[in-house]
Amino acid sequence: LNLAHNRLDLLPESLGQMLALESVDLQFNQLNELPKQMGHLSLKVLSVEHNPLRKFPSSLSLQTEKILQYLKSLINDTSLVPSYRIKLMVVGDENVGKTSLIKHFCQDKKKDTIATDGIEIHSWSEALPSDPQKAVVFNTWDFAGQNIYQITHQFFLTGRSMFLIVFNPFDQSFSKIEYWLKSLEAKLEHVPVVFVATHADKLTYNNSGFVNSMTERVR
Repeated sequence: LNLAHNRLDLLPESLGQMLALESVDLQFNQLNELPKQMGHLSLKVLSVEHNPLRKFPSSLSLQTEKILQYLKSLINDTSLVPSYRIKLMVVGDENVGKTSLIKHFCQDKKKDTIATDGIEIHSWSEALPSDPQKAVVFNTWDFAGQNIYQITHQFFLTGRSMFLIVFNPFDQSFSKIEYWLKSLEAKLEHVPVVFVATHADKLTYNNSGFVNSMTERVR
């Protein structure tokens, strides 16, 4: 079964019922995980290279036998519970409003904000829209934006994270977006990135043309 190069981000659980399969090629897709039901298959070849596979253990070998053993262990493990935790990494130049943004998330009403020295870690939670009794915990890494720190940040950029690239569209930090993207691309693959433009209060008039132009430049 050849499903390579199809931009798939999800596979049906019913794939585990196709017991006659001997080979499955899933290369060059957008899969974060495989359905555990595939552990029922007796495949000779299972190719999963060039997928994010964020939910796979980082130590797991991508050999067919090892993957099938891992999936089979998920079938037999009834103790697994979902983990609602997100590692949120906030990067950008200095004085663009990263710390102020995080304080807003954390509902910290202190107005005084000093420049971050190195890395500061914060945490806050939000109720799940689908189940208000459960909460998502955001562990947020606030990276100092000074040039002297930017080289050392490379050692802390890790996968299985969500990144916010924060910039001020009214100064030179806007031109640094490409730098931050290339820094992430050089270190990681297939990580979710959200662009956050700050200082919106400077838009004192309805200038949709400016906003559209800024959007096109980011693209």
